[in-house]
Amino acid sequence: MCRTAFRRVSLSLGVFALIVGVWFQPITLAYICILYDPTKVHQSGSTIPMKLQLCSASGENLSSAQVIVHAIGVSLVSSSTTGTPEDAGNANPDGDFRVVGPPVSYIFNLKTTGLVSGTYNLTFTAGGEPTEYMVPFQIR
Repeated sequence: MCRTAFRRVSLSLGVFALIVGVWFQPITLAYICILYDPTKVHQSGSTIPMKLQLCSASGENLSSAQVIVHAIGVSLVSSSTTGTPEDAGNANPDGDFRVVGPPVSYIFNLKTTGLVSGTYNLTFTAGGEPTEYMVPFQIR
């Protein structure tokens, strides 16, 4: 079950539709379940644990160690933020989200050194598909 409420497709607060393949068996996903607080503001220079699951429309966790989720970019969406700052964590050197659990989910420790205050999206792909998806975070 997802920790955050489902949100319809949005450029900045994301639940996204995607199709991925696992063992040549296509699975249709309706949501990215965000397992972190996207409203929390982090200090520039900290590391943000970006944790998520690939989910069905009913909230069923479809995450799997066979589906690689790969971070490909960060983009500034807005220069305004709200919330309480959080301290640093650890960085991922390979660009791939790590599989963690149970229950199975993905985590990417995003390093924010050099990012100015604002609301950002982390862009990623899943399952080797070219479609890009985004989840939000904030920097103060």
